[in-house]
Amino acid sequence: MFAPESPFRIAVPDSQLALLHQKLELATLPDELEGAGTAYGAALPDMQRLVNRWRSGYNWRKHEAELNAELPQFTRDIDVDGFGTLNVHYVHKRSEVEGAIPLLFVHGWPGSFLEVRKVLPLLVEASPDHPSFHVVAISLPGFGFSAAPKKKGFALNQYAEVSHKAMLALGYDEYVTQGGDWGFFITRRMASLYGPKHVKAWHTNFPCTSPPSFQRPLLLISHLLSYLPFLGYTEKEKAGLERTIQFRDNGSSYFAIQSTRPQTLGYGLTDSPVGLLGWIYEKLAASLEGAEPFDDDEYLTWVSIYYFSRAGPAASLRIYYEVVQSQGRDLLAQMEPTTIPMGYSYFPREAVRLPRSWLGAPNLVFESEHKDGGHFAAFEKPELLVGDVRKMFGKGGPAYRVVKDKDGSKFPLPQPQLKVSPALMAFRNAIDSRRLVGVHAERVTNVSSTDYPGHYPDEDHSWNLAKFRQNLKVKVQRLSQRSIEFDLVGVDASIANAFRRILIAEVPTVCIEHVYAWDNTSVIQDEVLAHRIGMVPLNVDPALVEMRDASNQATDRNTIVFRLKVLCERNPSAPKGSTDPAVLYKNHELLSSHLVWQPAGEQADVFAASPPAPTNPNIVLAKLRPGQAVEMELHAVKGVGKDHAKFSPVATASYRLLPHIVIKKPIPPHLAEKFQKCFAPGVINVDPRTKEVSVDEYNVRRDTVSREVLRHPEFADSVELSRIRDHFLFSIESESAYAPERLLPEAIQLMRRKIATLRKAAEALLNLEEGDGDVQMAGV
Repeated sequence: MFAPESPFRIAVPDSQLALLHQKLELATLPDELEGAGTAYGAALPDMQRLVNRWRSGYNWRKHEAELNAELPQFTRDIDVDGFGTLNVHYVHKRSEVEGAIPLLFVHGWPGSFLEVRKVLPLLVEASPDHPSFHVVAISLPGFGFSAAPKKKGFALNQYAEVSHKAMLALGYDEYVTQGGDWGFFITRRMASLYGPKHVKAWHTNFPCTSPPSFQRPLLLISHLLSYLPFLGYTEKEKAGLERTIQFRDNGSSYFAIQSTRPQTLGYGLTDSPVGLLGWIYEKLAASLEGAEPFDDDEYLTWVSIYYFSRAGPAASLRIYYEVVQSQGRDLLAQMEPTTIPMGYSYFPREAVRLPRSWLGAPNLVFESEHKDGGHFAAFEKPELLVGDVRKMFGKGGPAYRVVKDKDGSKFPLPQPQLKVSPALMAFRNAIDSRRLVGVHAERVTNVSSTDYPGHYPDEDHSWNLAKFRQNLKVKVQRLSQRSIEFDLVGVDASIANAFRRILIAEVPTVCIEHVYAWDNTSVIQDEVLAHRIGMVPLNVDPALVEMRDASNQATDRNTIVFRLKVLCERNPSAPKGSTDPAVLYKNHELLSSHLVWQPAGEQADVFAASPPAPTNPNIVLAKLRPGQAVEMELHAVKGVGKDHAKFSPVATASYRLLPHIVIKKPIPPHLAEKFQKCFAPGVINVDPRTKEVSVDEYNVRRDTVSREVLRHPEFADSVELSRIRDHFLFSIESESAYAPERLLPEAIQLMRRKIATLRKAAEALLNLEEGDGDVQMAGV
């Protein structure tokens, strides 16, 4: 049960207003360097104008009355696990439309519930042309007129919990969300914690993610190849990256202070209204640089909400400290995958503006890019932001009807025969049938791609960079110490196969190549033992070793030397009657751990961080008995898999196409479990109560498309099997010095060298008059 809500009206006591005016009258402003402008922070002329307006001319009571008239406000006690009860303030306005969609609006810093002011009338508006929404705009704990937590550790999970419980208390068991700034991180966490049961979809105007790295290897490939004309970033994306770097270097110092010493800063912002004005105005003005600014009263109302806030300005700063403490300082560069449908709106003056290729995700169903607008989109460009939300959730949109019985219209909703999740429906709608390889009982159809010029009359299928970038997606599904699984979407099979072949045959490693046997009295012949030793994977980074060919002498730069000297002896301390060789004998097994590195030259310094050794110390090379000995000198060199399989860095590098399963008509309840067993475990879900059958939108990747279901006549015409031709499921296992996430970038470097060679050859062919027409293609 939830506590009842109480109507709320903003009513700042006269004593607080009087104190504010006293402080403004006593305010002392600093000087400013000539020509400083905004380079040092808030400009002095702007602050003088605003302080004078705040001191005499600005009428808080007028704006207070307008806010109370426009925004239906309430408070309610909400219990937060581990933090007691907080009295939370929120705006709640229901639409007149019967089927309006419940929407939670979440602000950030230095925003507040005030940000919903301009979008609220648009969102609740009834029209046959667009959906309508029931809107809730919460004041986050510590912001506006919500109480602040009193204990340490109140981070994203707690803000998400408060917001979710507020929606449940209002009777919205299913809802969608919209947020920017902190609202992005909070609603993303809500999508993870409460979707898809309660949170059905989410939209943001502040999309953030991790940059290209070894944790996102295929995105790193695209980034490393961005120097190529057809793979480079667009001018808009370059400008966005430049703006992001500018923000990081020159605009994010407030983040560092608020995430490390919020209390110290809080003293100044709480006691000095002018200090608070300068601190917040500078952030607002930076977002609006180059655009039409707010009028002075809008700035002052924005700052007054903080000055008159229930817990004081310092409370709003602590979200930075608590979240950074729980998640780390690279908050903006962290990726947190969600599964429910999500939508992104891109505004060019956003402080953090990342390339769209970095932001791709399987559940990203809506994107919209605008020519103007910045960080505070709901206040700056309310029509544009609301237009995007309407498109995403309205009829024909990718998240239409995600909330049960709520499509934003007045009309009752027809119930579909088959239960298909919104994310899966959006995914299916996005798949062109031409991309599907048909899988039938006795044959496979539509195997070859047909998206080339001239195949389809009156259709232009010439290669298009923008389309390629839009379709190219990469997502890591699993990463461990020795293996990685990822999806590569939107490329031809030849590209996927090229990466696989390079990984197997051309990425170099270091292995033992030359064996000098001084003594070997084991039962294994010298040649066989040498071969076994050569197959032992070593932890030597190939980048630190030069390639050696037959004409080169062994040096400390191209050869790693190991010594192997083991003698098996009886254990004089073995208990009488013991039969275990490990107890009876010393060194009864010749192990890879017996390989001892012999540093030479500069190697002790070069390999100081990671001395050469086998990656697995427990590989059994031979069994020994008392008196048997092995003494050898082993020389390891750098090589590639096409010369010998032992140099291949991968145990396996494979890919397959993503299965695509469509249930065309309902499966009778008595056949549901039989139908389920025709597929790999987890692929088909069966409702335990109704026996309704559905395809698991994530676990479908587990299916082997064995066609077992097609062998049963009772399922004839009930299901359609296929594979998506350009959606590759990669699996790579590393058995070398490479971490699995590093392998693909290494393959990229090799491909880049091949491209450079091909480019050089092509340029030579275009300039045959300068040579004899003989083009060298070595190294391709």
